[in-house]
Amino acid sequence: MASSSSVGNDWIFSEQQLRSSCELGSWDKQMEMRYKTIWFLEDMGKYLKCSRRIVSSASVYFHRFFVFHSFQTNDRFDVALACLFLASKVEEWPVKLDVLISARFNLRSPNAPSEMEFKELLKNVLIKERILLQTLNFDLIVQQPYEFVWNKIRELKARLPDRNDRDSLHQTSLQFVNDSYRSTIFLEFPSNKVGIACIFLAAVQLNLSPSNADP
Repeated sequence: MASSSSVGNDWIFSEQQLRSSCELGSWDKQMEMRYKTIWFLEDMGKYLKCSRRIVSSASVYFHRFFVFHSFQTNDRFDVALACLFLASKVEEWPVKLDVLISARFNLRSPNAPSEMEFKELLKNVLIKERILLQTLNFDLIVQQPYEFVWNKIRELKARLPDRNDRDSLHQTSLQFVNDSYRSTIFLEFPSNKVGIACIFLAAVQLNLSPSNADP
C-alpha cells in the first residue's frame, strides 16, 4: 500500500493509482465492498439523525482510508464507524461513542450485545479512529459540492425561469451527488466537477434544456 504522506492537498488519484491499491484481486469486488459499506453509513446516519454532510464526509474518509489500507486486514464496518464518529466531530455535531456503538448493534444484530462485545467494538473504533487520523494526515476538511450545486442552479435563473424546474433540478442533482459517494468518484475528481456532472445528469433525467438568455 502507498503512503498517505505523499498525497497532495487535493487528495485526487488516477484510476491506475486506485486500481494498484486493490489487494483483493478484483477491482469490481472492492467497489462492491465500498458501495455496500457506504450504504451502511447512510443507514447509520439516518438512524442517528446525522446531517447529510456528516455522512458524506465520513464516506470520503472511508474511501481515502482504503486507498492506503487493506480490506483483508481491516474490518470495513469498524472503519466506517470510526469515519462517522470523526466526521460528526469535524462537522460540529458530535455523536457520543456509546450511542454510535448502540446504533450499530441495533441496526445489524438481532440480539443485544454482551458487555464484552460492546466494549470490544468501542475499543476497536477508537483504535481505528487513531489510524484514520494518521492516514488522513489530520487533513479533515472535505470539500463537498452541495453549495456549489445550489449556486450553479441559481445562476441558471435567466435560462431556466420556471422555479419549479430549478427546484426539481436541484433536488435531482443532490440525489446524484449523494449516490456518487458510494463510488470512488470523489477520489478521482474535485467536488466542483462532480457537482457539474450531477447537474448535467439531473437535467438529462428531467428532460430540461436551459434556453439561451436574452442578450
